[in-house]
Amino acid sequence: MRNSKKLSIIYMSTSFVVILFLFFYGASQFLTFFKTGAERSDMLLLDSHHINHFYQPKIQWVNVGQNEGRIFEPYAQIKMGKDYLASYFYQFQAFKKRESQGLNDYFTEQFRAKLLPLLTQFIEDKKMLDATTISHEVELKFYSQDGTVATLEDRVVSFHKIRQLDQPEISFYDTSQYQVMLLLEDNHWRIRHKVSQPLSNQNKVSSPSNQSQKVKDLELLVEGEPFHIQGINYYPQQYPWQEMWLNYTSIDFDSDFTLIQNLGFNTLRIFVPYGEFSDPGTSGQHLDHLQDLMDKIDRHGLKVIVTLFDFFLGYDVVDWSLSDRHAEKIVIRLKNHPALLAWDLKNEPDLDFDTKGKQVVLDWLFFINRRIKTYDPHAVTTVGWSVPERAHHLADELDFVSFHYYEKTGQLAGRVAALRDSMEVSKPLFLGEVGKHSFSAFWYPWSNSPEDQANYYQNILSESTTLGLHFATWTLYDFSSVPANVAGKWPWQRAPQKAYGIIDTKGNKKKTYSIIQNHLNETK
Repeated sequence: MRNSKKLSIIYMSTSFVVILFLFFYGASQFLTFFKTGAERSDMLLLDSHHINHFYQPKIQWVNVGQNEGRIFEPYAQIKMGKDYLASYFYQFQAFKKRESQGLNDYFTEQFRAKLLPLLTQFIEDKKMLDATTISHEVELKFYSQDGTVATLEDRVVSFHKIRQLDQPEISFYDTSQYQVMLLLEDNHWRIRHKVSQPLSNQNKVSSPSNQSQKVKDLELLVEGEPFHIQGINYYPQQYPWQEMWLNYTSIDFDSDFTLIQNLGFNTLRIFVPYGEFSDPGTSGQHLDHLQDLMDKIDRHGLKVIVTLFDFFLGYDVVDWSLSDRHAEKIVIRLKNHPALLAWDLKNEPDLDFDTKGKQVVLDWLFFINRRIKTYDPHAVTTVGWSVPERAHHLADELDFVSFHYYEKTGQLAGRVAALRDSMEVSKPLFLGEVGKHSFSAFWYPWSNSPEDQANYYQNILSESTTLGLHFATWTLYDFSSVPANVAGKWPWQRAPQKAYGIIDTKGNKKKTYSIIQNHLNETK
């Protein structure tokens, strides 16, 4: 009896603990879902307002107010635009996920009767589609007096990637013009009719040039004169990486920029973290701070390479419109700034080849480069590849070629020669990150002393000059802490990353400081 009672108590206690664990786990998952956003595969059916969080192609209404019929009220324009874009979102999702979720809300029964057989055939052929629209130029032609019927013309730029089992992947950009009829049913604008028509000559827009006038004969030009980058990758000492933007008003940038200017550098490479600059609640403030930072840099007579999309992984086609909106607001804001030298599209995107897919990453880079040059036809662009061996990718699209190098001196010349041989075009070469840490510990087998760091810089800067490379060192300061998402969580990953500076955490100048200063003075 006593044993039975003990077993009952144990059973009840264990059950209570299990139930409590499941409750808190479920609650945490619920909160995580709403704090971070649902995966598209897990989403409930979203209305057109909420789809805007995931799908934001550029929509431009033209000749507003010139339609036949009823006046096109602003609220009706907003509602119609969101529902119309939602029809594309769910159509693309249907052909990607091979299911019809969402089609009922944005296509009439008559249109679905034509669309669903195409979807069925697509599934039977074991095809999968990744697609997005990039921009829409929409003109309302007719809006009925009762506000339930509308016809419009839409010039659409889109991207499609079709995959089929055992078949080569097909991807292409498309510019088409459509005549569309929409009906307002149950407070949803649904597509009743959509047919393509030939593009008129006045609607045909050529692709932006992929060559900037600021690069000529393997030289970068500033105000028409050759400019050789002698730069440094910059974070303030107390607040590196994302912390710089979260603590912007607490940082004395001018002292740092005076120091950098006196050392003899002429360029800073800075980083714009995607998460902070995409958050609707804070992105406006961060953008103001970026503008302010550029103004400060300009007052010190320095130029800036702005590295976009830091800590970004949204390469999938369905997310391209979000990338486009992100790039648009930053590029349009800064494109005429006197301190701007170039845009670095992404820092070390090749490190995502294994997890995201090489072609997926390259397709996104091609796309975002062309979009930036749409917003700024004079933009100078590059990509900060992690090693020379990958820097040939997209060389014909970019204005100069960047790569990073932290390895042995004496090997750089051979690897640069191999890079030049692998490129089909000749472009200026930029050693976008170079350096050596001075971290030493008995347990760390790759320890270096400040003397080792100084010797490394003495040799690598000499080599870069011989090879005619533009360069940017990593970095000005040692750091007291490094975020885990930068270098990893283990001490042997994070500790060396703290010690790449030429000024230590106590403010002392390392031997490398004078090595760099002398080199910069000699090569002015």
